[in-house]
Amino acid sequence: MRIISGTAKGRKLISPKTWNVRPTADQVKESLFNIIAHNSGFHNKSFLDLFAGTGNIGIEALSRGVSHAVFVEKDKRNAKIILENLTNLGFANQAEILKVDAVVGIKLLGRKKKKFDFIFLDPPYKQGLINPTLVAIEKVDIINPSGMIIIEHHRDEQLEEKFGKFVMFDQRTYGSTQISFYTELVGE
Repeated sequence: MRIISGTAKGRKLISPKTWNVRPTADQVKESLFNIIAHNSGFHNKSFLDLFAGTGNIGIEALSRGVSHAVFVEKDKRNAKIILENLTNLGFANQAEILKVDAVVGIKLLGRKKKKFDFIFLDPPYKQGLINPTLVAIEKVDIINPSGMIIIEHHRDEQLEEKFGKFVMFDQRTYGSTQISFYTELVGE
């Protein structure tokens, strides 16, 4: 795994060798960030990386210019790797790691009145974690009005065009991986 663009371009990330983590492929990551750049940009934005794994996506966002990222990862081994990657790349002072379940993390961030411009979730495939996470995001209201929710999921997990106050505006498929992009409905 490596950072593909920005201030840390080409730098390698530490990744676990002995437990099950599914890092986002470079092709998928490049497309995801191209869509974000086309629709929004990164400067002075905040990023929430749920089910963060090694922090690959949130760290890429920091490299591309987001000002702050929060990583939510319940596996303590992965959280340790995220911290090592942030420290090695010089982003530790722009980040926070919550070592809790994604829904618990969302509730904690809501209590702190945190708001994000981008919320990325990449839960384990086919385990029914997407809908409860989206429900929590909507209920707790941790996304800025012009914010974007990005979901990496298996292409067999069909997502609704509209979920609560969020509407899908783009979806891309790469092999068995699908990326779905949501934003808040205007006037909702």
